[in-house]
Amino acid sequence: MSADKDGQDTDPETKSQTPGSAKSRQSDQGEAEGTSSRPNSSDKRDDTSSQKGSRTNSASSKGRSSPTGSVQNETKSDHGDEDNVTVKDDNEKNDNEAAESEDVHNEQTMSNEEDNEKAIEKTEEEMSEITETPPEEFDSQKFIKSMQEYMDLFRDPKWKGENIDEYPLMDLKRLIAKFTATVDDYKRYTNHCMTHVDEMKEQLTDLKDTIHENIKKEGGNSKSDGNPNAEEKELKAKVTQLQAEMAKAAEVVSRSVQIATETESSAAEAQLEAEKAREEAVRMQEEFEAREREKESKKREEQQKKKDEEERKRAEEERQKEEKEKKEKEERLKRQKSQMEKKAPEWEKWDPSTFNVEEGEFDQGIGCLIRGRPGEFNPDDLEVKVVKQLDATFTYNENEELIGNIVSIKPKDEDAKLKSSIYVSLPHCISRQSALWREPVVKAEIDGKWIEVPSQEVTMDEYKDLKFVQGEVTQYTNVAVISRFKKEALLLPKKGGKSLSSIDARICVTTPKNTFKYVEQVTIQIQPVDSASQKELTQKKLECKDMLTSSSILRTTWSNEKDWKNPLYLSLPVPPNPVRARKAAAAKAAKEAKMQMGEKKAAMMDSESDESKRRKVQASGNQNKWYMGEYGSNDDDETDSLYLLEKQDNGKWIQPAGADVTALKLDMVHITIAKPLKRFLVLRTRTNVDVKDAIKMAEVIEDYLSKRIVTVVIKQSSDDWCDVRLNVVPIQKVDRLLKTLESDGYTEGPAPSAYISIKEGDILEFGFRMNIKNQNENNGPLRVVYNSQLKTSLDFTVREQDKFLQKSYTVYRGFIQAFHYYTITEEYKPDKKKQKELDKKKADRKKEEVKRKLEEKRKKEEDDNKQEGDANENKENSNEDKENEENKAAEHEPEEEEDEEPKEIIVEKKDLLTECVISIPKEEEHISPRQKVPIIIKRNRDPIDADFLQHIAEELGDEWQRLSNLLNVRKNRIQAIMVVSRDNHQKRDEAAKYDMLMTWLKKVPRGMNKVAKLADALKAVGRRDLYEEVYDAQRDFITKQKESA
Repeated sequence: MSADKDGQDTDPETKSQTPGSAKSRQSDQGEAEGTSSRPNSSDKRDDTSSQKGSRTNSASSKGRSSPTGSVQNETKSDHGDEDNVTVKDDNEKNDNEAAESEDVHNEQTMSNEEDNEKAIEKTEEEMSEITETPPEEFDSQKFIKSMQEYMDLFRDPKWKGENIDEYPLMDLKRLIAKFTATVDDYKRYTNHCMTHVDEMKEQLTDLKDTIHENIKKEGGNSKSDGNPNAEEKELKAKVTQLQAEMAKAAEVVSRSVQIATETESSAAEAQLEAEKAREEAVRMQEEFEAREREKESKKREEQQKKKDEEERKRAEEERQKEEKEKKEKEERLKRQKSQMEKKAPEWEKWDPSTFNVEEGEFDQGIGCLIRGRPGEFNPDDLEVKVVKQLDATFTYNENEELIGNIVSIKPKDEDAKLKSSIYVSLPHCISRQSALWREPVVKAEIDGKWIEVPSQEVTMDEYKDLKFVQGEVTQYTNVAVISRFKKEALLLPKKGGKSLSSIDARICVTTPKNTFKYVEQVTIQIQPVDSASQKELTQKKLECKDMLTSSSILRTTWSNEKDWKNPLYLSLPVPPNPVRARKAAAAKAAKEAKMQMGEKKAAMMDSESDESKRRKVQASGNQNKWYMGEYGSNDDDETDSLYLLEKQDNGKWIQPAGADVTALKLDMVHITIAKPLKRFLVLRTRTNVDVKDAIKMAEVIEDYLSKRIVTVVIKQSSDDWCDVRLNVVPIQKVDRLLKTLESDGYTEGPAPSAYISIKEGDILEFGFRMNIKNQNENNGPLRVVYNSQLKTSLDFTVREQDKFLQKSYTVYRGFIQAFHYYTITEEYKPDKKKQKELDKKKADRKKEEVKRKLEEKRKKEEDDNKQEGDANENKENSNEDKENEENKAAEHEPEEEEDEEPKEIIVEKKDLLTECVISIPKEEEHISPRQKVPIIIKRNRDPIDADFLQHIAEELGDEWQRLSNLLNVRKNRIQAIMVVSRDNHQKRDEAAKYDMLMTWLKKVPRGMNKVAKLADALKAVGRRDLYEEVYDAQRDFITKQKESA
């Protein structure tokens, strides 16, 4: 009751406790379930609470009050928080938007996250302010007022979801949290009161029992004293008084229980309202999320539409731009055509004519395709054939490779000439790897010189598997297709700027403004220096031992080599220092490993021995290395030097003056040039290298790149060791060639020769030494032209030089030598003795000629003098004149040069490159001319004799060689049999088979079962018919022996 009286004074904090915040919807549901699960004090309170609840519901239906001002303010302030959460969700689901919208969304997301953090902090602060009220301080009147306010708040229309977009979800969560805390305080107070009531009931029950016991005791005493009436009356009065007091106490208790029950029913009603509000909030949240998802989907669709629209606009702009550029290009081409007065190329409309040729170095079934103007070109009037390289006068320029046949295009009528240009398409075999740096072009022989003609790569619909290059030819001549390093023309404008190479985009030419008076055109040709070549040079060339890396060799041709007002800047790639490259790669790998596995701790030495080893390694790494009497730099040195070197027209390398080279990046250098450099490269060397050493390195690099490292592969046929196939191939293609030769049956012979270096187009001549020679040596020496992209091979037959030599060997042995054949022009220098004889012969011829001329002159004068009268005087005068004229003629007679020796002569030279040993089997025949005694086989134990083996030889086919292996006939014996039977062309195979069987029969021991051995061998090679014939002959032989016995 004191609590009720105290509760009449309203606490000013009641209104401030009505709305609150919760951490999440799940925590609110858990607290509500925990509150509802607590047991009531008694069934009476349940009934009372139900009645009170019904009254409260009826009373609450009369009207609804508005929420307090504080709740409204907090509701308005939290709408921004909900919008921030929505924006955050939108930002998380739209990560693939356009770049411009992503920046805006990122900024909004950051601001929304800050607002959400502030809202969460505010909610946590409010939750931390909610405290439990002790049961002793609970005010029931204040609680009833609070319940009434909560009921009025929950009747507000804003909780019914009339405006879904601005639903106060955060306000509802805080309100439910505060309401749950108030109900929990009341439940704790009710439980506390029920505990006290139970204690009071127990005390009253004990008091009642005590009183009854006392009454009984006093009643017994009164009977014993003999005054029952007065004492009984006194006791009855006391009992009545006590019963009245107990009734009053019971009434007070029942009233307290009733009040508690009514309060609990009010709390239950309020809790029901709260549960309804929570369910409504959940429903509203689901609807809100559904609407948000719908909004997000619509937003994504709009963004996708916007993105598609932007793509469409961009594509439209690009199309318009391309159309504009196309129109400008067409207009520019039209202007160029009108200015140059050229017509469009017509050769594309002309049908190509295919010309088939015999097999050449590059055998693709066709020789070439030719297009000509209709009406002026007739393919039937042409004669096309392949010209061998040894017969042609084809010359190789530097770094050129022949990638097709040399084709001769000649008319059938020698006097015919071309009326217009023809377009010749030649097939070629340039590899995909070579096509990165090389391009095919057509060269034609014009006036004895091979000149490059306008060329371009074309495709033929009929030959899609072949690659063609087409060239324009103006006369009948020889044509060939070669590959050279790509050429690219860069235009350097007057206004300056950067020009990038299409061959290697890292090469850039930067031109300052007003460097050239007009547009400058520079042609660039790049010769790469690959890493494999650099490694080979540093390991095997003494001059390049201190070279680290080298750039490509650049060749430039300038249209204007003078009038440079400003220097040019060239960016060129140069491979990095290997030490720095290794460290950079290790740092990158460590960084990636750290990102994947987390930060690693520094490795520690396990023991002092490991520490000493580490120090020794470090100390040895800092020491200089001794190499050929000089101290070389440390292999782990990161410092290096850069040298820019240029090759002059006289073939010498120098360091150009006025040029500067600096390192830009790890693998890029910056070159400043004040004048044109026609051919140059950049070397990265160790710091102990000077300019002279760098020049030697450049010379060695240029010479190495001009050569090809090859080997000579010689293989013999397994069927006939005298049949030899010789190939000259690069070392990279040896394994593939050996597999091809093995599939063709060339498995015997020596291993590949030692590596040799030759140039493209070198003529190789092959000779023989010791007891081996070429069987067709009358046809001339064996020569072949080496081409790295074409087949370089020879097929020939070898024989022994003298069969009486090498008696201690089981085979004939000799060497095949490879020579580099070339010719040089030398000045003719005869011997002194021979020169004197020539001078004497010249003098004698000169005197005889003078006498002959004088004699003719005298005869003519004598004829003239006869006609004159004074013949004697004239005769005397003529004799005197004769002597004078002879002397003058001898002095002024010109020297004749009929028999003079030539001043220059052509000399053939041969340099030995390598040699390989080769052997062929000997023929098993007697040296004496006496004829062999015929072999007589006695048929004592089996039917196998000469006639039977002849029959077997006639029946055998190609399987006879496998049969010889099963019969254990030696391989060299088979070769000798084939050599002997080669002369007998009509029955060569039968003779070889018969000799093989007879060889086997002679070597079989007499005690061996020859029938079983031969029959099993025939069965193994698949001749079961002969197998059965052998056993049939055996049975017939046994039958005849029995009959004769």
